Amino acid sequence: MKREVADFLQSHCVGVLATLAADGSPQAATIFYIFDNEGGLIFKSRATSEHIIGLEKNSLAAVAVYDHESNYKEKTGVQLKGVVSRITDFSRMSDYIVQYGKSFEGSLEKFSPVAELISSAASSTLYRFQVSSFKYTDSAAGIADIEYRTW
Repeated sequence: MKREVADFLQSHCVGVLATLAADGSPQAATIFYIFDNEGGLIFKSRATSEHIIGLEKNSLAAVAVYDHESNYKEKTGVQLKGVVSRITDFSRMSDYIVQYGKSFEGSLEKFSPVAELISSAASSTLYRFQVSSFKYTDSAAGIADIEYRTW
């Protein structure tokens, strides 16, 4: 099952990240992500965005990704639980920037130099959502998880 979910995440690039704001209220943010095949969704965000400020207090988050062609009778999607961390490793950041640039036309020019991106003063940088558990639905294949599975 994990392979099917990984393939699904690899073939999509937009998700909804659910977090708690610093005041404890729920919030959701659309993210454009790349999947790193280790259970990580890599996304770019401003350090001052409400969801990132909330994640500094509580790194737990959830992400929903669905097939945009889904309808009520035939749906495909995944619900994920995990933890978000800021990417601070120079080598990983460099690799992710190249991958992100290949996936999202025009994004490469918007990245600051890697040394700046990994610094704590970066105004915008890459973050990694590490999947810990998932629920997957693919009605065409007869799959409809009721409970979360461990990644």
